[in-house]
Amino acid sequence: MRKHRRCCLIISLFVFLLDGVYQPAWADSTPTPAQLMKQISARWRPRYPKDDWNMANAQAWARDACHKSESLPLPQTDLPTMTDLPKLKGCDSTPLYYGYTTKPDYVQARQCAYFERGTGGGEIIGGSAILTMIYANGFGVPRNLPLAIKFACEAGGAPAEIEGRISDLNHLQNNQPSSNQRPYDFCDDTTSGYMQGACEGITTDADKAKRQAQVDTLTKTYSPEQKKALTALQRAAKAYFKAHADNEVDLSGTDRGMVSLEDQDGNEDTFIADLQSLESNKIPGVSATQFARVDAHLNAVYQHVLANPAFKLYPGSTPDDPMSNMGTITPDGIRADQRLWLAYRNAWVHFAALRRPDITRSSLMAWITNQRIEDLRTLLPSTDPDYRQPEGEH
Repeated sequence: MRKHRRCCLIISLFVFLLDGVYQPAWADSTPTPAQLMKQISARWRPRYPKDDWNMANAQAWARDACHKSESLPLPQTDLPTMTDLPKLKGCDSTPLYYGYTTKPDYVQARQCAYFERGTGGGEIIGGSAILTMIYANGFGVPRNLPLAIKFACEAGGAPAEIEGRISDLNHLQNNQPSSNQRPYDFCDDTTSGYMQGACEGITTDADKAKRQAQVDTLTKTYSPEQKKALTALQRAAKAYFKAHADNEVDLSGTDRGMVSLEDQDGNEDTFIADLQSLESNKIPGVSATQFARVDAHLNAVYQHVLANPAFKLYPGSTPDDPMSNMGTITPDGIRADQRLWLAYRNAWVHFAALRRPDITRSSLMAWITNQRIEDLRTLLPSTDPDYRQPEGEH
């Protein structure tokens, strides 16, 4: 009994010490600079969720490579210093590394990534993931493939993703880089819908930054009233585009995150193009009578979409089953989206009246309405004369 009790005490002490490695004492409070530096310079990533990447299902060679990498020391001269800490609070290594609208800053990206690694901050592709690319490519530091493998293991993910990364990094380690070789990217080895969504998020953020730069250029000559109307239009656009991605795109697959972001990105790009068309007066002239015909066409297409037989449930499914032959797309979702689109069109009309009063209301209404018609046509039965095949499908 005494031996059993001693054994239990030893196990409890071991668990306590192990928990301290992954769950620092200051985890639920504000750390001191000294505590931060200790975590940032830790040889193995603090609070690393080893179980989250289900390495039990990974191949033995990948598990061995990751376990061996744990003992690799960090280059102390690459770490941020105590004086760097204040500027790193709230940093984001991803835009610093990729340089969305400016030149990448690999030094700042590295320091920020180490900070994220030590504090558990950053996006899915941040911290250890960014450090993987920095050391794999030798951006701002000497190229160090073993260290890149260490960070690739730390970053986690699906077993096949980690295996792919280690394999790619081993290949780089065993072969001299060519002059035209594309830089290694963490998103090269995505296999899960979850990571695909994270990688698409990088593209989305980069596109968003570029679009904002375009908007800033366009609005330099806007009056305060015009800027206020544009802000209201942007709010209406954001609500409609989000609803469109939720309600009129099939999100039943594991890549739903990527698909949703791609749809929102496409609509945001169209929005910027529309702003530019408004500025250059490329809106086709349409009379009130002509717009009435366009509006009637919209209503007809809308009703045909709601009556699409594909919304019937699969044979054998229950009435409360959310899935139909259209995946996650439902008539109720389309109705909700249509209401937000009407608010979006009204916001366009209000903004355009202030910015380009020379363009008639009927012309603008027909222009925006025709875009909605083209969108709804993809949801019609393929036998409908108005049906339009979605882009990218053959």
